[in-house]
Amino acid sequence: MSEQNHHHDHEHHHHHEHCGCGHDHHHDHSSSLDDLSVKQGLTIEFFGTFNASPDLLWKMLTENSQLKRWYPGLEFKQLKPGGSLLVKHNNGELEEMMVLDVEPSNYLSFAWGMNTISLELNPSEKIDQTDLIFTKWLADVEEKSAEEVTNWMVHLHSLANLLEEKAIVSYEEKYQELYPQVVEMINQQNEFEF
Repeated sequence: MSEQNHHHDHEHHHHHEHCGCGHDHHHDHSSSLDDLSVKQGLTIEFFGTFNASPDLLWKMLTENSQLKRWYPGLEFKQLKPGGSLLVKHNNGELEEMMVLDVEPSNYLSFAWGMNTISLELNPSEKIDQTDLIFTKWLADVEEKSAEEVTNWMVHLHSLANLLEEKAIVSYEEKYQELYPQVVEMINQQNEFEF
């Protein structure tokens, strides 16, 4: 499936690369150069396959009892458009984000500061596996942009390990591994697989 064809793509086009972090996922994505300007913002996409059915992965992403197992700082107050997601940042600051779109077992989007995050779930070719497209739209590329994206990638790796019953890699260790790749990705305005 081409990312240009799914209905939550905001009509952005990207060049596709593999981040080289050890996960080998194959996707059929067409490639085109990204023609975005800073004024239009920047869309970053990550692709990964999770060892769970779409229904199970949805529960892990949205049910607070499961969410805190891999991203302790998040809590949904109301899982519906116009509802809220409470975020406890690493510095202890609490921030309330608006939930934008909810399509159970398929699609979730919410505000993240001035930016937008979306998670699209698609059944994989293999039974009980789900392909996840993580998209972050950046209104502007700031110094903290790479930090925020890396933070999400580390937590999604924790979720993948949890579903595969593997040991959770330390946050700092995984962060240090992924941060340079995310910085390069943002600089190149590319999309990666994780």
